[in-house]
Parts: sequence; structure tokens; C-alpha cells
Amino acid sequence: MKKIILILTFVLLSTGCANRNIENNNISTETEKPNIVLPDYELLEEKIDEMPVKTQIAQFYLVTGNINTESLMALLGNLYYKTIKRTGFKYHDNPNAIYIYAYLDKEHYAGSLGGWVAMLSQNVSENSPTINFDDNQLSQIGKVPEEKFGLSEDKRKEIWQAIVQSENRARVESEKQYPLPDPTQASYTQEKFNAQWEKQIDLQYSLQDKYSAEILTKYDITQDQFDDIAAEGITKSWAFPK
Repeated sequence: MKKIILILTFVLLSTGCANRNIENNNISTETEKPNIVLPDYELLEEKIDEMPVKTQIAQFYLVTGNINTESLMALLGNLYYKTIKRTGFKYHDNPNAIYIYAYLDKEHYAGSLGGWVAMLSQNVSENSPTINFDDNQLSQIGKVPEEKFGLSEDKRKEIWQAIVQSENRARVESEKQYPLPDPTQASYTQEKFNAQWEKQIDLQYSLQDKYSAEILTKYDITQDQFDDIAAEGITKSWAFPK
């Protein structure tokens, strides 16, 4: 069963490829474009980190209602301008690093990787923010869930999460059995690293074969259906497990 789709690796390497950056001079606000109907939004969490080099605010919102790139950009713009004006911090008059995330559902928010449909970011080295969009999620808004090979979309999402969890389990177990040598130790050599890395990868693939076979049996699906669901989860940006 060598047609293994390493989902976690693929997503980590491709993060941002489907997203678009929009510079600050294109960030709109409700005041600038009053005809835009903003999404409804609920603050799920706010994190404030204060240190001499930066005062950082990260906000996480659930968005519903009218959702498209223009309305999300206006909403994040409004939230950004409100946040940048906040005062009362220990080291800086105003926050100098701001991250605002918008999620379509709480499953994406609770997932282990990414999950946002839109994100505004401005770090301490930037004079203006940018906004990224997940076009995969945006393209699915309003679409009727479809059934494929006798499985509902909810059931395929359940299988998708099982696939991701199995990959993570294989990775964690292989790293535990064959930990990579510490490069700061005197005994470290590149040869030892390469040998251990090869053992780790071989075990990871072997375990993934084993756990994938268990998923095929549990859900009574074929390898082609397994691969199709794995690819569908990526292209549609389905929520990752916690």
C-alpha cells in the first residue's frame, strides 16, 4: 500500500499556496464602503502577549452570514483599526503586532492546523497589515453537500480525520522509536543522523500502511476511495482533528 498521501507534510509545505495577500492600501472598512454587508461575527478567543519588543494581540472570530472576500476584508479591516487604537499596555502605547483570524465553524477553529478562512497579520517589522484568504474554503460556501460512493460528506469528513490522525500517530511513534541525534552533542555526526532518519522514515511508512489498512477495514472502503477522500479533504480545506 505505497500510495500513501502524507497529508500533514503536504499541507505544511503548501500552506499559503491557495491564499492571496492583499496589501494595506486595499483593506477596506465599513465606513469606506458602506454598501458592504459585513458578516456576523463572534469573538472566540483573544490572546495578548506583552514584552519589551512587542505588544501582540491575536483574535479569533467565528464568522457567519454574508461571507466573501470583500465582506471579510471589510470586517477584518474594521477589527484591525479598532485594535490598533487600543491603549493601556505595559511596554507600548498601542499594539505593534496584530493577528486576526476568521473561521467558518468551530471545528476549523479547534483543528490542529490552520483552519481559518481569512487572516489579517501585521508583525513588528511591518508597517501595514496583509490579509490572506483560503480560497478552498471560500469556494465551498453555499454548495450542497454531495454523496460519493455511498458515503455522505459528513462520513467522508470522519474518515478524513481518521486518516490525518493515523498519519500523525505513525509519525509520533516512529520519532519516539528512532529519535534523531542531538547536533549539539559531541558524538553527533551527519552519518548517524542520516541512518536514524532513514530508520524513522521507514518505520513511519510501515506504520502508515498498517493504520491505513485498519481504516479501509473499519469503513469498508477501497484504497482508491481512501485516496480520493484524502485528496478531497485537502482541496476542500476540511477541518483537521484537534
